Amino acid sequence: MTPRMLGIVAACLLSISSLASADEWDDKATRFVDQEHARLVRRSGTDAEFVIVLEHDLAPKGVVIAVMNGAPGVTFKFASPTPPSEAAYAFMARTARSFVSVDERAAEHALRDVFAAAVVDLAKEKPGPRHGLAIIGGAGVTASCIIPSDGQMSFTLLRE
Repeated sequence: MTPRMLGIVAACLLSISSLASADEWDDKATRFVDQEHARLVRRSGTDAEFVIVLEHDLAPKGVVIAVMNGAPGVTFKFASPTPPSEAAYAFMARTARSFVSVDERAAEHALRDVFAAAVVDLAKEKPGPRHGLAIIGGAGVTASCIIPSDGQMSFTLLRE
């Protein structure tokens, strides 16, 4: 087999594995939508890098699952910086377990800690528009919370 033929075969195998991966994510999203009574808004991107957007009552501004280079992350968007409800924390932790493959308890703990840290940052005096930002990591999960000056709020969870 010539080097050129070997390269073509390798490219085909990589594209097949990417397709399987994308199909797996689509299946996972479909199961999650059914289990959590969420709604699939859209899926966009390529077979290897894509975004799945969901709607759910516990994250009123949406849930975004992004997969890049095989690494998933999930973002939850809220309409206000009020503390999430117990049900919302539990939902975010279940979502992180399902899509990011992190421990549910560790994810919930990280979410609570990062929200508290973002609120502390929001209270600090700093130049420009008020905002709160915190990023923490540990126990296999990295969490961030952003409270921009427009009053909305978002959480992002990634596997360490």
